[in-house]
Amino acid sequence: MQAIGDEISRDKRLVVLLGSLPEEHNQISKIIENMPCMDLFQAKEMLRREFESMMRQEKTEVALKAITKSRKSRFGRKKGKFEGKCFACNRFGHKREDCWKNQRVHEDKKEQAFTVCHSMDGGRLLDSGASSHMCPYEEEFNDI
Repeated sequence: MQAIGDEISRDKRLVVLLGSLPEEHNQISKIIENMPCMDLFQAKEMLRREFESMMRQEKTEVALKAITKSRKSRFGRKKGKFEGKCFACNRFGHKREDCWKNQRVHEDKKEQAFTVCHSMDGGRLLDSGASSHMCPYEEEFNDI
């Protein structure tokens, strides 16, 4: 608007500035909107301080993450054989996932699939839960 010679008031500039902020600045934006006698310079200064605060907080979070990661590596579980008790057979030295009792049960179960076919002319089969629908008339398909 300034390019065509129109002067933009400070209030309108403040509205444009606050409207252009990303979602993460909604709280500070609402605070600035509700403060009486807030001018553009003060709003920019508040936003700058808030941004610097967010950056310091982000650096702290990254530093804490690095500290936590290093502690895990020092105090982690020792490598080697599992010494706990199995919940399936109540024996020590393995987990339920590795239990020989469970493996035998899985071997007994075999996967099976059944199909049934019945030929019928002049009908349509539609199933709303199907990923593919069937029709005996090829000319009714748009794309084959």
